[in-house]
Amino acid sequence: MSRKKATAPFDAAEWIAAHPVFTVADFAEAHGRGRKRSHVSALSLLRYHLGKNGLRQVHRGRYTTTTDPYVLASHLAPDAAVAYLSAFAVHDLVDDEGLVTWTSRQRTPKRFSDRPSGATFIPAWIPEALQRRADDGFGVQTLLRDGQPVRVTTMERTFVDVLDRPRLGPELPTLWRFWLEHGRTLDHDAMVRHTLRLDSAITALRVGFFLSTHPEFRPTTRHVEALQRFRPATPVPWDRSDRDPAAALEPRRKRGEPTYSYDQPWNLLLPRFLVERRAESR
Repeated sequence: MSRKKATAPFDAAEWIAAHPVFTVADFAEAHGRGRKRSHVSALSLLRYHLGKNGLRQVHRGRYTTTTDPYVLASHLAPDAAVAYLSAFAVHDLVDDEGLVTWTSRQRTPKRFSDRPSGATFIPAWIPEALQRRADDGFGVQTLLRDGQPVRVTTMERTFVDVLDRPRLGPELPTLWRFWLEHGRTLDHDAMVRHTLRLDSAITALRVGFFLSTHPEFRPTTRHVEALQRFRPATPVPWDRSDRDPAAALEPRRKRGEPTYSYDQPWNLLLPRFLVERRAESR
């Protein structure tokens, strides 16, 4: 008669060390696997370990031992990913400013702060066009930070995302500097594909302008044609918060310069900074 193989005792400290962020349900499942253990006993054991080796509760039943805010942010939901300006920080393009933006398709909590990681976590909604699509993980990659996994949007997706929602990205001069330094090495197919997935005319125009204004290369005809399908019949301002394109062309001058200048290929009204960059690229 064969004997049932003995199950190794559950080592809670070892399991916690191997899981930098987890839920009560995760812990209870590991604790009860192969054994008749109740959820209550798992929760009791978890509470015993609170405060040991940095274990703390962050929010909504999530526990962590990490002090890396990006590792924590990318585990706040099953599909969570660090995004926008914070993604540039993970890619080492900007310094950490203590504000971490992350996205998820799930209903996300309000912003919260975590003192040990020194960060405030800000959820950003997924654009509606992406919500309508099945989640195929496009434009999200997993990187390691000190051996811990971080889900983060790729450089290509991040560039497009901050052009789609500029208030979640760096200032325009900073973004332009990133573009000059990294634009040549990016996958332009991936950038255009993500732009089309967002289904936003103003985003397509902004991405098209960036692609066509880099001083070291020009976009392929295929890319230009794909994005120029969104070109409007009348000029639109780069910043859509300006609701009156006609007024933007009027001489509201600062030191003798108009607020906007017209860019014919994309039918955009460009702010002065981009007008100067366009002239430099020619």
